[in-house]
Amino acid sequence: MKIKDDFTIKILLVLFLAFVVRIAYVDTLPAALFGDIIEHLRMAKSASIVRWGGDGALFPLLTSITTRIGGLSFLTLKVTSVIISLFGVLATILYAKALTKNRTVAVFAGLFMAIGYWDINMSHSGKPYALVPLFAALIPYLLLQKQYIRAGVALGLSLYSQAAAWGLFALSLVNPITFISALITGSVFFKEMILTPDNFFS
Repeated sequence: MKIKDDFTIKILLVLFLAFVVRIAYVDTLPAALFGDIIEHLRMAKSASIVRWGGDGALFPLLTSITTRIGGLSFLTLKVTSVIISLFGVLATILYAKALTKNRTVAVFAGLFMAIGYWDINMSHSGKPYALVPLFAALIPYLLLQKQYIRAGVALGLSLYSQAAAWGLFALSLVNPITFISALITGSVFFKEMILTPDNFFS
């Protein structure tokens, strides 16, 4: 029990570090709206379920919640991606532990994610690709835990995140139940891809 408690404490410390380095300067870095952030802000305001190129509906739906709590601003978009990034760090720890059966490796994996420049940078983006590392760790973790239905649901949801996550769908072939669950959860995505391919590939 003591070892398990120590591991939990280490996880909490890693998550606290991840929070501190992500929340620092979140209001000023980056300071101004850029690229398609303006479009994501508009979609957050309307709780839009339409996609914007390779960006799916999941991030706008999440930001529609945070903007109703904290107001409609670039900062609330960035806070949303910071929160997502923290869950990504936790998922990385769980995945590393399930893969290696080694708590030390899991803690270091989470630590590297917590202080990794690219992940911190994405957490300040206010953009949907902040969801990709979360799904990339969560899905194989669920598969290793033999939680095939949950893995399929997560795979289906990842299709609504960002184009960089679409390749994860190949993991659905690991198990028939996972494949069916992913197809059902991602059915709107596939329907949209068939009916309006220009939304995806133009």
